[in-house]
Amino acid sequence: MKIVKSLEGLRPQAHTAVTIGTFDGVHRGHERIVQATVNAAKHFDGHSVVITFEPHPQHVLRPEQPLGLITTSDEKAALLERLGLDSLVVLPFNEKLAATSPEDFVKKILVDTLQGRHLIVGFNHAFGSKRQGHEDNLRILGTQYGFDVSVIAPVLCSHEPVSSTRIRKALLAGDVRCAAEMLQRPYSLSGKVVSGDAIGEGMGFPTANVQTENSMKLIPADGVYAVRIEHNNTLYGGMAHIGTRPTVDGRDRRLEAHLFDFSGDLYDQEIRVQFIGRIREEKRFNSIEVLRAQLKRDQISSLGLLNKTQF
Repeated sequence: MKIVKSLEGLRPQAHTAVTIGTFDGVHRGHERIVQATVNAAKHFDGHSVVITFEPHPQHVLRPEQPLGLITTSDEKAALLERLGLDSLVVLPFNEKLAATSPEDFVKKILVDTLQGRHLIVGFNHAFGSKRQGHEDNLRILGTQYGFDVSVIAPVLCSHEPVSSTRIRKALLAGDVRCAAEMLQRPYSLSGKVVSGDAIGEGMGFPTANVQTENSMKLIPADGVYAVRIEHNNTLYGGMAHIGTRPTVDGRDRRLEAHLFDFSGDLYDQEIRVQFIGRIREEKRFNSIEVLRAQLKRDQISSLGLLNKTQF
């Protein structure tokens, strides 16, 4: 898959099938849209293209409402590449682009630059100034400029359409299993292991204090989770704690992961944490001894959940 950061970097040698969107999460609904785009391009021996944006449009349009990312730019690109996409166009999102009318966007980008022959969008897709680029407008433009428009039906989970908004809500509520159903994979984040205060090690549960690679990456709700940790292409079962550690009077919010059946030093190394299920909420315990006993119970619960989870 070719990744370009400007339209000038992409000059397809064939007509294209194109889809446009933020695609944060690359969830099951996104996958259906991208696969339809890839298949459409194959139908006329063309080139499949996803147009997306960086940063997330809400970070520009509503900076006072911070939005946690389900996928970083690198994660998004890796997930899209697995779907067989030919090219990923990442347009810098700014106020000028936000003010572009759907007609101008379609004419300059889809038609003139990409030689678009087929546009594929989701059932609730809208783009351009004031989100005026909806299905009816696009079909009119398609007739005018000679491209087909396909609208992809939603993918349902628990009788409701899968969406990035639903996934964020699930993660912020700690429901990582619901998020995994919509993503079709465990929610995960990666980061570097940084120094901590070694309190967990003193209790027999050494932890890796994970500093996420992107400050905008969404961190699930506080609590204890059954997790899988990827390190050097090896996957370990484990459990993770997110929160301020009230039992030891902690103040800063941390993600700390304990790996089962692992020995060694992870300091300054990269790991990826996959969230399998939430064990309990964060709480303050009366003593370190009471906390240690609870951690032993958490480990048993985590092992049970890991053993019966298919993801």
